Amino acid sequence: MKNWAEPSFLLTAALLAICCAVLSSDGVAQAQMVLVTTGSTMPQSLYTLWGDDYNKEHPETQVRYLAVGTSESADRVLSGTGGDLGGGDAPIPEKQLKSAAHRAVELPTVLVGIAVFYNLPGAGGIRLSGPVLANIYLGKTTTWNDPEIAKENPDIKLPGLPIKVLHRTDGKGSNYIFTDFLSQVSPEFRTKVGKEVSPKWPVGAAFSRCEDLLANAAKTPGAIGYAELRCGEKSGLSIARIRNAAGTFVQPST
Repeated sequence: MKNWAEPSFLLTAALLAICCAVLSSDGVAQAQMVLVTTGSTMPQSLYTLWGDDYNKEHPETQVRYLAVGTSESADRVLSGTGGDLGGGDAPIPEKQLKSAAHRAVELPTVLVGIAVFYNLPGAGGIRLSGPVLANIYLGKTTTWNDPEIAKENPDIKLPGLPIKVLHRTDGKGSNYIFTDFLSQVSPEFRTKVGKEVSPKWPVGAAFSRCEDLLANAAKTPGAIGYAELRCGEKSGLSIARIRNAAGTFVQPST
């Protein structure tokens, strides 16, 4: 699942969070800046790396990243109440940008890959089309041996386990990316749930962090959930092959 608009990146006009005077080794005063970035947990490692690399070339400037979530980051930056930069996974509505406390600029920086992970002992390499995945998250497909799933996996003996649906809590960018995909492949999902940062899920248990979702899935046979690919690869869970627009079931990879 790819969305070229995500994650987005906000830059406010008020860039300085903390400014103080320090003395260099030659006794000349230099301005010291600390820029505070708030944002999604998904690109945190990349933004932290960029900040550290920038600091090596510009020792007078430090960049600190606080993972508070996409919606919370946008609220803080646009209101001017906290954070100089914001990294989120859903585009900010034009109306919200125009009403910001400071002039805000939004631009794409990173391509994020969301994958579907599941816990089904003895059934690796499960294939799922978008419509079937949407029906799972609509609560219409409730067992792993459902005829819809079996039709796409004729070579796999599917157990009659109940499907335990897992999703993220409100305000998470991964919700937006995942529901964007499901809304494109399922008119019913688009009508009932839609493309949202805070979707009203018909079924499932909610988790604030992707690590918590994956940890729960790992100990829950029959569980299914979604997370950023590299985060999920560390979990040991199986990764579903998702059917693309050409009709090919694709195994996600970097």
